[in-house]
Amino acid sequence: MTKIGILVKPDGSLEMRTEGFAGPACLREAEEIIEQLNELGVEVKTTDIKETEEFHVQVEQRTRVQS
Repeated sequence: MTKIGILVKPDGSLEMRTEGFAGPACLREAEEIIEQLNELGVEVKTTDIKETEEFHVQVEQRTRVQS
């Protein structure tokens, strides 16, 4: 199960945490949320990214070969 938590701090800054994502999928999902917030008029700028152990999990890629 994947989760994304967003904490709004008293100074107005946001902290976003992801759980359950393997590899860089968490960054893609976070970027999508940031884009949606910006479209709603909430200005969000990324200032720091801390990679978790889940980020460094190798994602198995399968290639289908058709003959």
